[in-house]
Amino acid sequence: MPCMEVTLPRLGVEVKRNLARVLTNAYADSTGMDRERIGIRFLEYGEGQAAYAGVLDEGGDGGRPYVHVVLYCPRQTREVKQRIVRRINAGLRDSLDLAGSRPVIHIQEHPYENVGVDGELLSDRFPELADRKFYYPLDRD
Repeated sequence: MPCMEVTLPRLGVEVKRNLARVLTNAYADSTGMDRERIGIRFLEYGEGQAAYAGVLDEGGDGGRPYVHVVLYCPRQTREVKQRIVRRINAGLRDSLDLAGSRPVIHIQEHPYENVGVDGELLSDRFPELADRKFYYPLDRD
């Protein structure tokens, strides 16, 4: 059950709708995960509520927009993580007009025994996956 928290400047609904689709596809295409299992939460900030490189983002005064993605997901191989980071970064750059921003992506991997959904640990729901080194090895890896 991968989840993304995306921190960025306030955006319109249409931009977020497109970004949700792009980021979901970026993760799903990188891992083979079903799109229906991927959640995204947008954390937006207004003018003067974030800084990058010590400069407050106050709109058009030269401050860089702060863009940060935290991805909570099952353990992945290094090659899959490289694909995830490349595709999420490309999706952000293609979908947003954030001149000068340098999106940061943190991957927080968790085994299924550390994730609960609907009151049950995923390792209890899917015990056959609990012993795998990586939960989503792809055939091409």
